[in-house]
Amino acid sequence: FGEPGTKQLVVPSTTFGQAEEIADFFADDPIDAPLVNAINLGVLTSPIFTVFLMHQFDGEGVYGGVFTYGDLDKTNCGDLIAYQALSSATYWEYKLDYVSAGGFDTKLGLYAISGRPRPVCRHLIGGIVYDIQKNNMIVPSDQPGNCWLALFPFDSLFVPPQWILGDPFIRQYCHTFDYGRQRIGFSPSLQK
Repeated sequence: FGEPGTKQLVVPSTTFGQAEEIADFFADDPIDAPLVNAINLGVLTSPIFTVFLMHQFDGEGVYGGVFTYGDLDKTNCGDLIAYQALSSATYWEYKLDYVSAGGFDTKLGLYAISGRPRPVCRHLIGGIVYDIQKNNMIVPSDQPGNCWLALFPFDSLFVPPQWILGDPFIRQYCHTFDYGRQRIGFSPSLQK
């Protein structure tokens, strides 16, 4: 993992590929993700990885962020605020206690808003308030004077209502994924 000329994570004896479909007879075969294989082989100093994302929303060939494998990112991320236990490790899910963003109704889904007022979105996770500032949650639109709110609910017939906080939340707070202890940690991004 990593760009040529940078410090890279090398995972020996790992085949990397993508499957669109897997036959039923593979159901009992061990298929580990490359990072899980690195953890199992003891390649990492700790079974964690930290994600830092820049504020920008798009652009090809631009610096977008850093994955730090086996450690905290002390260059781009501040002190760890807290860890939150996972409610399910499947998609790194954790309990979100509360969300507010001014007077928005959370039942509509996609919001087109004026590009001028820039609300702060507030999340309560594990008793701690995490605010997402305007520069991280508003996506420019191709419609003059409008932009999009980059947070949305995810409803499914098979699971209770959920939110995908995604990139806006990761831009505001670096995420430390602790594979060994099944938890996720949040620390403030140091970018201005």
